[in-house]
Amino acid sequence: MIFAIILSGLLAVSITALPRFSDQAMGEVLVIAPPWIDREAVIRAAGATPVGLPAAFATLAVIQRPSMAAAMRAQAPVFLLDLDTLRTLCGLKV
Repeated sequence: MIFAIILSGLLAVSITALPRFSDQAMGEVLVIAPPWIDREAVIRAAGATPVGLPAAFATLAVIQRPSMAAAMRAQAPVFLLDLDTLRTLCGLKV
């Protein structure tokens, strides 16, 4: 139990230490949201394109215009993670 508390604290600190995803960025992003949010609808309403099959808490999307990230955040409580940051978190990029 104590190990789980320590681990969750370390995870929270490492996520908050990540650079904030810029609302002006474009390209592929991972859209993370609670399971009761229809991520694909949020992505399409922002004008972005969902890629592949959605997972339980995340969906890949392609942002073609800088305003799409801000539009997604305005519609629902979503966290956007660019693929370079995701690769760094997974240890695929140093």
